[in-house]
Amino acid sequence: SNDNGCTPTEVTALSAPFLEENGLIVIETESLDYPSGWIKKEDNFSTGNAYIQWTGGDYFGTPGNGVISFEVSIQNPGTYHFVWRNVIGHGASPSDANDSWLKILADNYYGYRAAGDTVCPNGQESSNACVGGSPRGSSSNGWFKIFRSGTPATEWKWNTGTSDFEGHAIYADFNTAGVYEIQISARSKHHGIDRVVLFRDRNTSDNVNFGAAVNTDLVESPRDLAP
Repeated sequence: SNDNGCTPTEVTALSAPFLEENGLIVIETESLDYPSGWIKKEDNFSTGNAYIQWTGGDYFGTPGNGVISFEVSIQNPGTYHFVWRNVIGHGASPSDANDSWLKILADNYYGYRAAGDTVCPNGQESSNACVGGSPRGSSSNGWFKIFRSGTPATEWKWNTGTSDFEGHAIYADFNTAGVYEIQISARSKHHGIDRVVLFRDRNTSDNVNFGAAVNTDLVESPRDLAP
């Protein structure tokens, strides 16, 4: 306890930020603090033998339901590419049960396809420096709809994009070292997410190769337990 008799809030293993090391963060979704509606499912095709799946209702136009919030501790500032390993957990349609909402509270959070082709989330946070067009399809309150495309629907894929029929890749710029929040919320029932990865990409140096970042033999990043 400190002098006023209060016990300082301890950083627990469940709440501590995931520590970026060498331009890479790897997170197993089943180790996140997820609310009801998300369930843990176990199978041999997921990394860490488990993943999470949304089992509540569809929230196609309203992000912010079933929010999973977690933090990352960035030691090497710069531009990071966000991908997740995800699956369509019901049916064979590649365009159903294939998306969830994502918000990264970074200095810049955007979708990028090519030079001059950047999209910004609608209603973006005042702290988000994104300059670009609006994504096709739904987006609001600073959230992007993050979808996967491709078949078969039952196959795990790292495919991670926004803006319907365009598939802009998801990026975040972290301008300084420090702790940043990431939020996932429910959109499509039966969407399953196994692993979340952030890796340095499109910087002048010290980038991480996509194939190396999505190597499923990688272990989860450690938690930053420093006060």
